[in-house]
Amino acid sequence: MTVTKRVKASEKQTICRRIVSTLKSRYKGTPPKNERPVLETMLYAICLEDASFEQADAAYERYFSDFFDLNEVRVSSISELEPIFEGMPQPEWKALRARTLLNEIFERHYAFEFEILRRKTLDQAQKELEKIRYLSPFVKLYTLQTIVGAHVVPIDETLLSAAIWLGLVEPGASVEEGATQLKPALRKADVAAFCYYLRHLATDPVVHRAFDFKKKPPPEEGFDVLSAPQRLEELFAHYDQLARKRRATKKVTKKKGAAAAATKKKATRAAATKRRKK
Repeated sequence: MTVTKRVKASEKQTICRRIVSTLKSRYKGTPPKNERPVLETMLYAICLEDASFEQADAAYERYFSDFFDLNEVRVSSISELEPIFEGMPQPEWKALRARTLLNEIFERHYAFEFEILRRKTLDQAQKELEKIRYLSPFVKLYTLQTIVGAHVVPIDETLLSAAIWLGLVEPGASVEEGATQLKPALRKADVAAFCYYLRHLATDPVVHRAFDFKKKPPPEEGFDVLSAPQRLEELFAHYDQLARKRRATKKVTKKKGAAAAATKKKATRAAATKRRKK
């Protein structure tokens, strides 16, 4: 039995609020309001999966800056679409999902719009999304949460690892299982903020190594969720200290380099003066 199973949902909700409070003090900003149409929301979700917000925003803009319109995206090859997702994991899969989404919506509605999804019930919306090939669990969950307002938790593999480290999800869980385990720990109104700050944590270039379970697998019994807020503070303190040491070392190295350059310059001048005297 893992640690996460022994904690009540109400306790997890309290812990999640404390986690968000800690993350909010480190990662500024608030969850952006989604004002995109349904189809564009799904295209953005493809960009966002396993990526930072900065990467996703840049990729989303390339749909429209690098191509004349969405129809050109639809008829482009996978290799032509891959540059949209430059620097992201599995760009070929993202390209395939984006092109397939546009193709199936266009073939179904003869237009690049999917606003009908807003008027569907949760069950109906799920069935509609299941008809679209290659959509990942994250894109489906993100769409249901953002467009339909469903009480689901849209996580991807990157967020899943961070949630496991926090003790909110059991080790070895799939994305779908992780989303199910997280749901009781979050009120519907808290999901967007939790996922927003969790993504900042999971993609933080300073601390994300802590969630790399390929190098160091999680304990079989899972991480202690009750200690998650404290471990999070310690994690930040540890990596911040390392960063300070690196900056200090860099500063010393720079000083030594400058001193060595000055000494060399002085010696060169002395040698030139000596030659002139001769």
